[in-house]
Parts: sequence; C-alpha cells; structure tokens
Amino acid sequence: MFVQRFLFQQTFAASSKLLHNFVRFSSTSSETSTKDYPIPPRLKYIDGYIRDLRNDRKLRDTFNFVTKNGETKELRIEIADEKDIPLVVQSYGDLFLEEVNVYRHLNSTYDEFAQLFFNRKSGMLSKGLCFIIKDEDKVVGFSLGDIYDISHIPDEFRKQLYSKDAKIEFKDDYAEDIKNAEGDTEKAKTIYAFFQPAMLQTIHFIPPERKKIFLYESTGIKKYYQKSNLYMTVVDLMHKSAKEKGCDYSVSYCVAKASARQANRICDHLFSFPFDKFKANGKVVFDSLHDGAKALEVYGLKL
Repeated sequence: MFVQRFLFQQTFAASSKLLHNFVRFSSTSSETSTKDYPIPPRLKYIDGYIRDLRNDRKLRDTFNFVTKNGETKELRIEIADEKDIPLVVQSYGDLFLEEVNVYRHLNSTYDEFAQLFFNRKSGMLSKGLCFIIKDEDKVVGFSLGDIYDISHIPDEFRKQLYSKDAKIEFKDDYAEDIKNAEGDTEKAKTIYAFFQPAMLQTIHFIPPERKKIFLYESTGIKKYYQKSNLYMTVVDLMHKSAKEKGCDYSVSYCVAKASARQANRICDHLFSFPFDKFKANGKVVFDSLHDGAKALEVYGLKL
C-alpha cells in the first residue's frame, strides 16, 4: 500500500504541472505563451476593416459569399502565421472587448488587456490552425485555435483523473485568486481568475483515451458577412485541420449565450461554471450580463 501511494504521489507531482499547462480558457493561457510580449502599434481600420496586403500565406480554402445586391464574391481563408500576430491578436481583442459579455460588464479597454492578450495568444499562430478571412484586401474575419498533446501524461493517471460522474468544484470566494492572478491590470486579473476553475478541472471530463486536444479559441466574422454559412465553414475547417495534425478531441469554452447555443448543436456538454459562483469579497462579479448568459459552458467533441 505504501509503495502504491508513493508511486501515485510521484506521478501526480510529475504530471500536475503538465495538467496545469493543458487546461485553459480562450482569454487566458497558451501552451506556448510569452511573458511580456512586446505590444505592437495598433493597426488602422479603414471604413471598419483592417487592410492586409500580404500575398504569401498558404490558402486553406475559399468561400463564395453572396452580397446584398446578389453579387458572388470569393473570400480567401488563409492560414495565419507568426507574422500575423499583430493583426490576429488585435482583431481578437477588439472583438472580445466590444461584444463578449464578461469584458463588456467590466467596461474593458484595449490597453487594460493588450498585454494579457498578446502574452497568451501569440504562441497560437505557429500551430497552423489560425485563419485570416479576406475579401480582396479587407480582413473580414479570423480564427484562433491551439493544440495540447497530453499523450505524455501516463494513461493510468488520466484514468484516475477522469470520471463519467465528474462535477466541477467551487470556492466560496475568489478575491484572493484575483489578487494573485496573472495580468497587469485589475480587470485582466479578474478575467484570468474567473476562468481558472474551469481550466484546471477540464481534465476530469475528458475521456482518458484521448491523446491530443484541439482547443477551439474563437472565430470572429465582420457583421456584414455574418448572414451566411461562413462561420460554420471556418469552424469545420479548424476541426479538419486539427484532426489532420493528430488531434482526436476538441474542447471549447463559451461565455456568450449565442456561442453556447451554437456549440450545443454539434458538441457534447461537459460542464457549467455559473457566473453567480464567482464571487469576490462576497459579491458576484458578473451579474446581469447583457446577453442573459448564466454560466461559462464547456463543450467537448470527438474528432
């Protein structure tokens, strides 16, 4: 019994750091995150769009978009790389700060989150899973995704972590977590601390036979192009690309009510982290969100 306990403790000590790096949410960490990434100057918007003149990216696919006047335009879905970090991360940040409920609730500004965004998202652009969608030189959309290889975590340890009856655990208060969270502003720390409980407990819900995880981050499409099948086309391409790179399972985290509704159509629901469970000094941090969402919803999908 002592030997078994000792071996398990040794395995846990060796694996806990790997698990900590694996589970994460879209606005927090990346396996290849960079500390104090140099924040580049903001790119200009011209008539609401960033203009991009690169012509050397690999083409992932095209999409036929029908305009309001009936014209068909061929959009390019290009594979982003490290040269696109300023473009993609700025686009991601602007989208989340303007539209995503928890950021809007905090009245967030770009400067308050830029460092966290660039630290945590820049490493994703080397994985070949991030896309830029273009209408000629106009950037009309983007996508972000990441890969986590958990095959190096012992099978027996993952089997002990997983439970078909797993339930997420909560703390009574997260004020101390916010204080100690990563981030250079109070709001960035708050967002980071909010996602930690879901991040660190995701492994309990993933079937132990899964070896390589695709972490779906986000897809942003400009409003004019949204009333089409472009969004689902990009999501499908991301999953196909992830599978081609050996991923056998996908995880996505949804704070927005609309995102959760879309994910629920194709994915299995893993667990929820209700917003009213996240309290600081006894007060619910995210109450009465503008879209009516009640929880962070976590979904899984076998690829």
